[in-house]
Amino acid sequence: MQTIKNILKKILPPPVKAFNREIGRILDAIVGNRRSLEKRLAQMEQESRAQFAALMAEKQRLLELLNASNEEKRRLVVAMESSKAETKQLLETIINGLKEQKQRNETIVSELKEQKQQNEITVSELRTEKQLLDKTQKTIDEILWGQIFRDTISSSEWLGNKSFSLGRWAAGYQYMYILYRVLNEMRPKHILELGLGQTTRMIGQYATFYEECSHHVVEHDEKWIDFFKRDFFLGGRTEVVNLALKNKTYCEDDMVLGYDNFKETFLNKKFDLISIDGPFGFNAKVYSRIDILELLPDCLQPSFVILIDDYDRKGEQNTVAQIKQKLNDYAIPFFFGEYAGKKNSCVIVSEDRAFLCSM
Repeated sequence: MQTIKNILKKILPPPVKAFNREIGRILDAIVGNRRSLEKRLAQMEQESRAQFAALMAEKQRLLELLNASNEEKRRLVVAMESSKAETKQLLETIINGLKEQKQRNETIVSELKEQKQQNEITVSELRTEKQLLDKTQKTIDEILWGQIFRDTISSSEWLGNKSFSLGRWAAGYQYMYILYRVLNEMRPKHILELGLGQTTRMIGQYATFYEECSHHVVEHDEKWIDFFKRDFFLGGRTEVVNLALKNKTYCEDDMVLGYDNFKETFLNKKFDLISIDGPFGFNAKVYSRIDILELLPDCLQPSFVILIDDYDRKGEQNTVAQIKQKLNDYAIPFFFGEYAGKKNSCVIVSEDRAFLCSM
């Protein structure tokens, strides 16, 4: 039954009142929608106008900023151009100043070079003058030492022959003075002398006078030994030992002139006076006259004196430094003294002979 009703509804037209009501409802809905749309459109139009006004205001603000930026840019460009001109002018001023300074510096350098040349000439003259003064002073010192030496030996009991040829290759007056004082006041009994010469004339007379003395002289030149013995008498207590020369090696120096078989000759002998004035030392590289180092400290008596001539030379100075070092290594106390003359001499003595360092 229900199915038939549904079919009839589809086939038959709807009732007129119901239809009109439906039409009215639809029209009312259309009118309501239209009003809603109009209201929405009005609202959207209002919003659009507001947005447009805001956009226009923003545009105006941006235009103002752009204008301000352009003005600032223009101002900066003007300032940069002005600064560029000022900088260029400043650089030109600096460059001109540097050129002037360079010219002044070149003038100063030229003047300094001339002054340096003059100073070098002056320094050279001063050095020459100093050398002359030093030489003169040494000559004066030697004259004074000569007078002191002659006065000292004038009344000597044991030094009969007071004639000596001193200077040049031989020992100087200050060396002879020290040697005489050592012999006369210390009265050594065991003497070792390196180098036959004027000192031998003195020590030889001392050894002849004092019976307890033994005197050993080392010399390399046989002809000089023969000539010396013909010219000067040496008593029986003086022995001249002829030892040939040879190049030795000491520390870093492999060309030290020394006496061959020196150590073997004087091994186990002890001396209270050692005089070192040989062999030749003028051409030494580093060390000179190092033979005594082969015997130290065993060759020393408890009371001793070591005399070294030519102490103004570097070779002897280095050798003396080695002697001091060796004594220190064996804890042997000593004193050191230096005497200046035409040539310098030095003494190394035991503590009881300290007075010999300042005579």
